[in-house]
Amino acid sequence: MGAFRWGIQLDLLKGKTYTMLRRYDLAQELFSKAEKQMEQISLLSGKRQLAESKAWMYLKMGDYRECLNWVLEARSYSSTLPSLSIVRVWSTWKLCNGKETADVIHQELSNLSKNGPEGFVRNVLLLLRYYLTDNERLLLLTYDKLMNQIKEYPDLDADLLVYDLMTDYFIKKKDYKEAIVYERQKIAYLKK
Repeated sequence: MGAFRWGIQLDLLKGKTYTMLRRYDLAQELFSKAEKQMEQISLLSGKRQLAESKAWMYLKMGDYRECLNWVLEARSYSSTLPSLSIVRVWSTWKLCNGKETADVIHQELSNLSKNGPEGFVRNVLLLLRYYLTDNERLLLLTYDKLMNQIKEYPDLDADLLVYDLMTDYFIKKKDYKEAIVYERQKIAYLKK
């Protein structure tokens, strides 16, 4: 049984890695394999990890409705998953208006502490809040904080979301020179 569970964990880990590499076809294959194996045993932690991994995958694929479905699934196993705050807020932002996104940001922030991984997630959400409220001073301060934190939490793979948001902000402001700076950071990250 231990080896069987380890095999499932390994498939989930490989699936997450392929998601980060944007090889969604391979990620989906591995997640399907893990799901079938989990049906044979009662492995709640595995089901939670699978749902969380799929939520991130669909976020990266741009399928925001499916992403939110998997957020709900993951939270049905455990309500305390900080990284899902990023996924829920980003998907809501892509699907809904600013008011609804602001409400979701407020809900998610109320459940997060200011330390450790939760502090990092908190700053990602605040970055989006300052983007929506057009508060450039706090946006840039929060971006600097995130750049100091981002290397500590590579498994959250939030870099692309942050670079996209900053590029989009400066395009919206018609400051194309600044937008190119963030677009180049995104390209450098993708080439890693």
